[in-house]
Amino acid sequence: MDVTVALGDEDNEQEVLINAIADRLAKKMTPIIEKIIEEKLTRERAMTQREVAEQILHCDPSTITDYYLEQPGFPFFAKGTKKMFWPAAVREWINNNQQSLI
Repeated sequence: MDVTVALGDEDNEQEVLINAIADRLAKKMTPIIEKIIEEKLTRERAMTQREVAEQILHCDPSTITDYYLEQPGFPFFAKGTKKMFWPAAVREWINNNQQSLI
């Protein structure tokens, strides 16, 4: 009587499963990692409130103080007594917080 014992099949199945998970994780994480790298390599200089108002929001600088700074998560940081803004972060916040009028 011949008996065939398949050694390693379970190990092979685990390796296939691990590789499938790793591939899916890599596909999901690659765009995120690329975005982070791009932001680090091409980081724009920080902008003043006036620059953000004029160049990005196209409003009076006081509108930032009166409206935007009160909004949850509006991106800014303090530099001494001034509020400064990363342009990419402001643009991303705008894209993520638009409201439909319909």
